[in-house]
Amino acid sequence: MRSQTSYGYSTRDIIYHWHGSNAVTIDENVHLAHFSIGDHYHIERVISLSTGNYSRLSAYFTFKRNIGFYLIQIYFPSSLIVVISWVSFWLNREAVQARVAIGVTTVLTMTTLMTSTNASLPKVSYVKSLDIFLGMCFFIVFASLLEYAAIGYLMKRNRSFVNASPVQYYETGDGVLRRESTRKKKKNSNNNRNSVKIEVEAQADQRIPLLSMVPMPPIPFKPRPPAWSRFRPSSVDLFSRVAFPTFFIMFHIVYWVFYLNV
Repeated sequence: MRSQTSYGYSTRDIIYHWHGSNAVTIDENVHLAHFSIGDHYHIERVISLSTGNYSRLSAYFTFKRNIGFYLIQIYFPSSLIVVISWVSFWLNREAVQARVAIGVTTVLTMTTLMTSTNASLPKVSYVKSLDIFLGMCFFIVFASLLEYAAIGYLMKRNRSFVNASPVQYYETGDGVLRRESTRKKKKNSNNNRNSVKIEVEAQADQRIPLLSMVPMPPIPFKPRPPAWSRFRPSSVDLFSRVAFPTFFIMFHIVYWVFYLNV
């Protein structure tokens, strides 16, 4: 908006008028780097102040942001960084250095892009549409790095489960009763000093881990796999190859449909 007002002279002294309908014109040779001028109109009005009434001329201009500059400088680079972070999903899970390097590099690059973009924009207290786009890109890049951290955790747990020594149980027969009987006598002899009698169950579990008083063949025992072992690292990678691109494409559709129609 552009206004012209005379505060030194009230409407009793001077009244401003626009000179015809084409009083405001725009030079076609004038261009702005980030904006293009759209519609414009002008009005005449009188404002009332404590010192009197004053004549004012106002001209209103509509500026449209040139999206091409931001597409080249911000939207395309940030989207490309997100796509690069997905390369780690197709690398071998044992290539730790390569996958970590891609994840860390994309996170740092995205952080640098966000910092430089915010430095070139006006300092405002509200959230801009560009902030939402860059924030979502950073979230996806960081999630790609966390995906490999989850794969490394699953690989470590699966490896420890596979390499764990199996527990073998031996049938002890009457040896358990003799062992329990000995323990009973020992407990009774120790407690006779205090005149306290403790009854011990003579019947005990017939399967004691790694203790055998009567040699017998071991009974194979296969522990039940934990619930987390159902999630294989390869399945996580396969899921990420589909889930991450699908989510990013859906975000692009919702973002551009909403903000281009605002």
